[in-house]
Amino acid sequence: MIFRSELYAQRPVNEIEITEHIADTSKQRDLIDIGKEILKIKPPQSVDSTGKKFYFSFLPFSTNVPGGGHALITSTTAGFYLGERNSTYMSKVTFTPYTNFGKRFGLPIRSYVWLKDNTWVIDGDIRLLKYPHETWE
Repeated sequence: MIFRSELYAQRPVNEIEITEHIADTSKQRDLIDIGKEILKIKPPQSVDSTGKKFYFSFLPFSTNVPGGGHALITSTTAGFYLGERNSTYMSKVTFTPYTNFGKRFGLPIRSYVWLKDNTWVIDGDIRLLKYPHETWE
């Protein structure tokens, strides 16, 4: 008798990967680096965001849908900290409404909220969808 077993594994969707930044010490240079040095071009200073507790983004776009027609999709995301940055992961709430300018639309809200000091995580998924179609004739 032959026994067959298969195992599948994946990382959870909302798992936060812990990484450490390692500085590049190779001192590689290319033509762009040499040009910047000759022309004395310096990159702009990066913005220090260590004091912020709230982040926001908005992205609207349109696309063609299978079977013809167009769709409008917007994605609005808010990221925030409910505790100190060094002891609490960033929480996020995403609202992604969409329509095909016909009878279909969707109003999904997804959230992943970390409470202070990562004591609890609240995972939410609320959707209001309208996909009308005939099932029987």
